[in-house]
Amino acid sequence: MGTNGKKAKPFQILEEVMSGVLRPSFSEDCPARIRRIGAVRTYT
Repeated sequence: MGTNGKKAKPFQILEEVMSGVLRPSFSEDCPARIRRIGAVRTYT
């Protein structure tokens, strides 16, 4: 949910991940190629 209580739009989610407000997590079932992409932004 966004700060206004409505469903966040994809661009809002991306912006919050890029700014460090949101930190994605990935399950073991997630394909390795997706986890690698997420790890680049999450841990740098």
